[in-house]
Amino acid sequence: MSNKDLAKQFSSKFGGSAKRTKARKRTAGAAAVTRGKPVLMRRGLLLGGAATIVAFAGFAQMVNSNKPVTREPVPRKLRIVLIDSSDRNTAVQDRLITRFVETDAVADLREGDRLILVGLTADPEEPLEERFNRVSPPRAVDKSAWESDPNQLEAAWTSQFLAEYVREARSLRAVLEKKQTPFLEALSQISSILNAYEGEQKEVVVVSDALQHINQGLSAYTSSPNRLILNMPQELAGFYQPDFGGAKVTLLHILRAKDRQRQGQAHRAWIDNIIRDRNAALNYVALS
Repeated sequence: MSNKDLAKQFSSKFGGSAKRTKARKRTAGAAAVTRGKPVLMRRGLLLGGAATIVAFAGFAQMVNSNKPVTREPVPRKLRIVLIDSSDRNTAVQDRLITRFVETDAVADLREGDRLILVGLTADPEEPLEERFNRVSPPRAVDKSAWESDPNQLEAAWTSQFLAEYVREARSLRAVLEKKQTPFLEALSQISSILNAYEGEQKEVVVVSDALQHINQGLSAYTSSPNRLILNMPQELAGFYQPDFGGAKVTLLHILRAKDRQRQGQAHRAWIDNIIRDRNAALNYVALS
């Protein structure tokens, strides 16, 4: 029923007009208080939420302070060490090879890096003999003391990884004076190994005089132009000069006093050609 109809009923029944209720006057202060209540409530909620966030952040920081510092991931290495023991070395050369193979080649290995040790055989069909193939366990530098005892980690790495590698490396070097030296065939097989294993950094360490010799094949010791290694036929280049896939190749070139003419400038240029120009970075180290 509308307000107009209610006024008519009131007038006919009581003989007068309906009195309007006097509206209460609201002071400016009261209105301000009324309007301010929602604002204060919102401010309270915001301040309470902010305090909760700050308290939670402080707790999280306190918990995280007890955790070890996160290290940046180290790229996985794949390192292949080839030892050519086809001839005897001098005492000085032996000391340098020992330090390089048993110390320098393993000093920077970290957890997850793969180390492969191969020896050069006298068989062109199977030029490499695998003697060690392992993934490095954690070392003291890989995990903090918060998780493991660094001394125990390093001791386990030395006994279970390094000691086995050194033993096999010394065993390889004890086998001397082979009748053939399939150096090029070995490099070809190494390139296959590089492609078979994953690794963000691929490295090859070659300890050899790099004097190829196959009785009925290419050789550095023959005078036959068809078999001379420095005059390798172009059709064999694809097989004997493989793609190393961007690997870093370090050659410890063992220089023989009796082979000075064979290991001259022409031989060094040949080494550059079969390694550096085949998608590999060559680090040349002469061992005289």
